[in-house]
Amino acid sequence: IVETTRSRSNSDASIHSVKSNVSSSSTKSKTAQKTSQSKKAAAAANAATPEVTASTTTPHHTAVNSKSKKTKAGAKNGGNQQLQNLTEKPKVPRRMFGDNIELALPDNLKAILVDDYDYMVRQRKLTAIPARYNVEDLLQAYRRATQGSRTTSQDSLANVDEICRGMRDYFNSALGCQLLYKFERCQYADLLGSNPGISMSKLYGPIHLLRLITKLGPMLSATDMDPTSLNTLILEVSKFIQYVSKHRNTLFQSDDYGTASPEYHRRAL
Repeated sequence: IVETTRSRSNSDASIHSVKSNVSSSSTKSKTAQKTSQSKKAAAAANAATPEVTASTTTPHHTAVNSKSKKTKAGAKNGGNQQLQNLTEKPKVPRRMFGDNIELALPDNLKAILVDDYDYMVRQRKLTAIPARYNVEDLLQAYRRATQGSRTTSQDSLANVDEICRGMRDYFNSALGCQLLYKFERCQYADLLGSNPGISMSKLYGPIHLLRLITKLGPMLSATDMDPTSLNTLILEVSKFIQYVSKHRNTLFQSDDYGTASPEYHRRAL
């Protein structure tokens, strides 16, 4: 019994010593861990210090450099913009495509067109070709009358020459397809065959040119001209219309129409 008691006491003592050793070792390990963690934190702080310094100093210089670059670029762009504004011409607003353009026609010329329609459609007459007073004669007379005016400037004379030339070319190209009544087409075909190489403006008279003037408004509506040129063209055409109206008794006479032969009537059917 005594031996058993002693062995138990010895085992308890050994267990107590083991526990004390374990607790002391754990305490030492915790102390060592705290020491290593503090050293790591200090090292990390020392390593982070240059980065903070760099981050606090570098952006300032970068911002200054970027501002200076932007200032130089802005000054350069501003100079280029001013130079561009000085060299570029101001843009004139263009007329919308399809806008109606009306050329005012005096009532006396409208009455002449009504009589012309009656001669062609109801009475089935024809104009005498070659005409007594053809389109070329009318344009040349208008040019001479404009040149003889003291109030006409050189620019206006240039515009008159251009208008007369344009109306003559337009007349020659539009006569066969837009300026003839159906009853006149056979006559036009005969003239083309018997007068090769001759301009139609030297054969047809002012009444056909007056028909062209009534179509100029819709034709000009389909063009893409700038407003300045278009207004100049309308002004010059209006002056020409006033000249035609003034000399209407000389230009338009009932004797310019004649009765077509029965043979022509059969061909025109």
